[in-house]
Amino acid sequence: MRHYFFWLLLSTSLTASAQLLVPPISLRTDLLLHTDKVWSNGFLTNLTLDAADSSGFLGQLALIRSVHPSFSWALIDQRTNSRQTAFRLIVSSSRKNSQANVGDVWDSGKLLNSRSVGILIPPGLDANRIYYWKVKVWNDQNTESDFSQAKAFRTAPQLADYETPYYPVVKAEEAPVSQKPVGSKWIMYDFGNDAFGQIYLTVNGPTEQDTLILHVGEAITPDGHVNPKPAGVLRYRRIPVLLQRGLHRYAIQFKPDKRNTGPKAILMPDYIGEVLPFRYVEVELPATNVRVEQLVRQVVTYPFDETATTFTSSDTTLNRIWDLCKHTIKATTFSGYYVDGDRERIPYEADALINQLSHYATDSEYNIAKRSLNYLVFHATWPTEWSLQNVLIAWYDYLNSGDSRTVEALYPELKAKLLLPLARRMD
Repeated sequence: MRHYFFWLLLSTSLTASAQLLVPPISLRTDLLLHTDKVWSNGFLTNLTLDAADSSGFLGQLALIRSVHPSFSWALIDQRTNSRQTAFRLIVSSSRKNSQANVGDVWDSGKLLNSRSVGILIPPGLDANRIYYWKVKVWNDQNTESDFSQAKAFRTAPQLADYETPYYPVVKAEEAPVSQKPVGSKWIMYDFGNDAFGQIYLTVNGPTEQDTLILHVGEAITPDGHVNPKPAGVLRYRRIPVLLQRGLHRYAIQFKPDKRNTGPKAILMPDYIGEVLPFRYVEVELPATNVRVEQLVRQVVTYPFDETATTFTSSDTTLNRIWDLCKHTIKATTFSGYYVDGDRERIPYEADALINQLSHYATDSEYNIAKRSLNYLVFHATWPTEWSLQNVLIAWYDYLNSGDSRTVEALYPELKAKLLLPLARRMD
């Protein structure tokens, strides 16, 4: 019996020790988590970088743009006050070499280092090529983990000493949360929240002569219709749709707005097309027997991790405020920059600072702030004092990302934003 308990205790001890061997997770290249993903017209595919490359597939990728990118990872160690004391990081030129733990591009060897963020490799990557990297760590008990799963990334056609990489803007298809008739010829679709997106409509029509009217907007009237004259800058569009006979799916095209698609605006990429912020879609049916089989919204955003942050309290109102704020940050990333919503679609310094800090509170995403800062430094807006906000954006970027390369690259321009040469004595 004593021997049984001895082996039981030893087994339990070995199980606890095995927990310390969990390999690193959440591998990031230049702070991007999804460098191994491939998108097609904004939708995530199941293709690997290798498969896309070998088939010549033309989709969207998160390309690494630096000749010596940084690498970061997260640790899982259940012990209190546990810490990393060393790591070994390898970069391979092929999946085969990576699987064999051969770092033919770079092998750090075992480095006595507690850092797990912003590990730079020497310059030497080639442009337009796929690489693989993985890492193992040692903890303060000198316990060695296995290598992590390899993370693939592709370099851009041209590389710089440092350039911020970024994700493509992406799409997600949503069904309405409710639909109900409003009178005899109207159907109201409510998506539950506002978002920048597009409409896809499946209709069964008996003739070639019918026209269906869509009323698309952000507000409704007291009697339950989409408001055609909303207050302020809320959006509304009336869109006639000429129907074909039989069952067809229609991609509804939004016409560009002159103000927010001008030469200074951040334009939507061609693979996405024009978008509009809306919550409600009201279908006005013709007199004939036309059936709407499906109406969906394709929402456009920068990739957003809904699981990165959570909040709950005993106050339901406070919970709803949190949900609203979190959704707002996600919804307003639709251009890949921090812009002023749908007014002009132009980045503004003070707006970007607010978005940046709010984004840090809702997602572990750093590069959209870096990209917006880089844009604003060279595309200043008219309020003179707003250029000072660039310095704060750079400072908070460093504090939150731990990556000083953006600040270093922009330092001369950031220093000029302080307007110190204009200072004068006040007598």
